[in-house]
Amino acid sequence: DFYVEHLSEYEHAVRRRARDPEVLMRRQAEDAARACDEPRAAADYPAGAAPPLVLIPFWGGLPQKGGNAHSKVSVEEKLLQLRGVACSVRNTFPGAALVVGVASAADEAYVAGAVNASEVLRLDVAHGAHLSFTLFRRVQELIDAGHGRYAAVDYIFFTEADQVLRAALSPRALVAALGRQVYVVPNRLEEPFPAGTSKDYATPQGRRLRFGQNMCNGELVATSDGRAAPAPPHHIYRAGRRNSVRRGGGDP
Repeated sequence: DFYVEHLSEYEHAVRRRARDPEVLMRRQAEDAARACDEPRAAADYPAGAAPPLVLIPFWGGLPQKGGNAHSKVSVEEKLLQLRGVACSVRNTFPGAALVVGVASAADEAYVAGAVNASEVLRLDVAHGAHLSFTLFRRVQELIDAGHGRYAAVDYIFFTEADQVLRAALSPRALVAALGRQVYVVPNRLEEPFPAGTSKDYATPQGRRLRFGQNMCNGELVATSDGRAAPAPPHHIYRAGRRNSVRRGGGDP
């Protein structure tokens, strides 16, 4: 009901096993961008609530030593992936403001030309691995200052530039699960290589994906107790096979 298709894991698989990995990764990036042609959910939010603020860090370069990224696809393919992520988030959360964090002038120009972002934040980081956390801190400062689009933020959805979001649940159902110190994490699915079998999950888009080994790096949170449910309905978490009790989930 609420998951991301994690794109870069497929890259690792095809680089190890496929004879033509570049062709397959280009196909995957183009498939991701087709999220822009998919329908949007109804803008069904709790009374008086604004759509979420969406945060996406984008790194267009190659991986740096130290663990900031693993993908080696071209910047053109990364931008196709980002476009699919942006569209998929707006399909799930209509009206959401999309803020992309970048660490270079080149990436700022790439994003401005490829994605209709509400804002592109140029951030000063000592290492690419610091980009996500610097984006968090900067947006927290902007929300505290309360100017412009940051003056009335009820919910924040953070994701990565290679995670296409899918949801059968309405925006109201997703934010209803939030509570004090409780956030909603989408399941993480991945396209296997060789191709998925009948045992894998068949998506409405006609793809076969399987559950990843790790938790997703994205999350939906409320910015105040006023927007958080006092007693979140934990059955939302029970649907996730990878959400352990220790991580706030329930049985598989």
